[in-house]
Amino acid sequence: MDILSNREISVLIWLTILGLYAFTKKDISDAFLNCIRALFQKKILIVFGVLITYTSAIVILLNYFSVWESSLLKITILWLIAAFSRIVRDLEKATVQNGYFKNLFKETFGVIIILEFIVSFYSFNLLWELVTLPILTIIIVTDVWVQNSKIYKQEDKIRIKHFSESVISIYILFVIANTIMNISETPSSLFNIHTFKEFISPIILSCSFIPFMYLFITYTSYESLFIGLEYRVPKRLVPITKLMLILIFRGDRFSLQRWQRTAHAFHIENIRDLWISMNKIRKINRAKKVFSNAHSQEKHPHLARKYLEGFNIIAGDYNPSNYKKNEWAASSNLIDLSEWENTAPNNIAYYLTGDETSIKSLKLVLNINDLKNHKNAESKYLAACKELLEKVLNKDLPENWIKQLEKLEGFNSSIKTIHVQLSKDYFIPKTNGYSLKLLITI
Repeated sequence: MDILSNREISVLIWLTILGLYAFTKKDISDAFLNCIRALFQKKILIVFGVLITYTSAIVILLNYFSVWESSLLKITILWLIAAFSRIVRDLEKATVQNGYFKNLFKETFGVIIILEFIVSFYSFNLLWELVTLPILTIIIVTDVWVQNSKIYKQEDKIRIKHFSESVISIYILFVIANTIMNISETPSSLFNIHTFKEFISPIILSCSFIPFMYLFITYTSYESLFIGLEYRVPKRLVPITKLMLILIFRGDRFSLQRWQRTAHAFHIENIRDLWISMNKIRKINRAKKVFSNAHSQEKHPHLARKYLEGFNIIAGDYNPSNYKKNEWAASSNLIDLSEWENTAPNNIAYYLTGDETSIKSLKLVLNINDLKNHKNAESKYLAACKELLEKVLNKDLPENWIKQLEKLEGFNSSIKTIHVQLSKDYFIPKTNGYSLKLLITI
């Protein structure tokens, strides 16, 4: 194959055109130069340097076993750029997302990898690639922007989604047809040892990238925790705290992050407090798998966090707020309920409080900041309130409760040991909006 395919030449031509255009616009060129400066920061250069060194070692090893050869240098460089981009793009996601590395492994060995390689192995003539590339890019970018925007109605989003999917599907059919035609005419161009090396080399590099990414994420997790450690423990305990965090959590970044968020609740004053805090966090994280399957413990905090999962409202980890007083709490993020872009959107949040093993109160709060679009937010809030009450009571709501709730005004009632209160508080002045609070105490 040529050094660059027509598709790659097309990409370079359009990038050059866009680059030249960007430099004629001062705001765009300034933003671009700022990005370049950011890439040349010391820490980023160190990461890139380590990645190059690591990749070079893997390439030398592959070359020793005759899996890699100099003709694969272009593929290796492109893979290296993609790997570095993934580090920058996925740094935060890999740190907080459970199962990230499992998904990364699946991507490396997915059937789609084979299809992508075969389909991208052949390209059209340069003129075709120059015309189709910007058209497809505009369609895809427009679709992504529309789907994430609140300017458009849902039916408009669906219409645009169908159009973009139809265009891309037609293009893919053309590409597949072109691939089949080329394979039938010259099967030896695909089925040979060099092509096999082109296919297998990026997969091997991607496999070797997984442990690199894991070690890098673990290192950054410890680094970010160590930076502010003196604000969580007495200064004299900082060195021993670092050692204990390494030995006890042993690279478990989720336990590290949880300890980081909750260390203040343990009021750490000595090594014994340190041990108690870390040991408790480790036990909590181990117990989460058990609680996720503990259907008999319907009121357990780790299950109550997900009572409103059907509404995409999930409270965060149930952590100690004051460990020595056995006070625990969890809360969700503020969930935006606005249909349109708004500087002060309507939002909803879910809160839990209790002790380590049981919930004492559940609170669902709706903040109406946009009075013109309050009906839709109230409708969603009312449905969430009914769902939450049914989960807590473990039965259908009484008819009189439903009628009272639908008024969305003051409401007080009790069933056995469960007390329910719905209150409405206006902001000052009233024209700024109001909040609705459903408080369930057990």
